[in-house]
Amino acid sequence: MASGYESFILEPVQLVRMSIMAQPGVERITVAITQEMAHLVRDVVQSGQYASASEVVRDALRLWMEHQKARARQVEELRQRWQDGLESGPAEEGTLVLARLRKR
Repeated sequence: MASGYESFILEPVQLVRMSIMAQPGVERITVAITQEMAHLVRDVVQSGQYASASEVVRDALRLWMEHQKARARQVEELRQRWQDGLESGPAEEGTLVLARLRKR
């Protein structure tokens, strides 16, 4: 379709249809979201923060992808710290280590 429009079907879970002008690399999909989410989408579009529901969803997906990348970096850092700990040698009794530190 050549005109961009959003239609909302009100049900306990709402279907949000996003039609996007035919553009290379753009795919039209339908997603189901809660009423609360649909209201949020409508509100930010009506307030002028976004031009369309599609923009809201694209921005949300970009933020989600950034979050996933940050989480993957955190997991990798934790794995590296775990490996560093394993390579640092055998564990020592905590009270012995603390006693040694107190003597310094």
